Amino acid sequence: MSIEGHIVLNREKETVIKIVGATGGATFWIDLGATAPFNTGATAYDAALVGSTGIGIVDSRQQLNGKPVEVNILGMSWTGHYDTVINVKRGGNNVYTLPSTAATFIDLQGQDMPSDSTHNSEDISVEFENTNNGGHGELMIRLRKEAGYDTKNEEAVYGSYNDPSKVGSL
Repeated sequence: MSIEGHIVLNREKETVIKIVGATGGATFWIDLGATAPFNTGATAYDAALVGSTGIGIVDSRQQLNGKPVEVNILGMSWTGHYDTVINVKRGGNNVYTLPSTAATFIDLQGQDMPSDSTHNSEDISVEFENTNNGGHGELMIRLRKEAGYDTKNEEAVYGSYNDPSKVGSL
């Protein structure tokens, strides 16, 4: 069975990812320190992710600043076959079990609750389970980048007229 994900929104402080999967042991990784999608044979920052399907959340206009990366979960929306359960894990620890037969939306800020910072320095893995019919599911997850990311500064290129070390500059 397959699993795939796509970045729907990736800004300086917020990322939204849609993950579509079918059961059968497939795992989708959200790498907090990678910049591009990766799969079998690709290079990832975390050796455990090599050979997996996943995506990185560092935007092309961002860079890691050397401090520990921290990303909180702001909310999730999910749906799936009636018997599908979606497990969201961080660092191997289960942080959410999302059955498709129950409420299918969590908005931690909209419910006057703080964002979920459980194991927020660990990469996120998503697994789809189905006990009977091999069903599938979809998950939209909204993340907030709390620490470890900086916006890239645009390097300026000065001509000879703007260089104060040159004779005749302005």
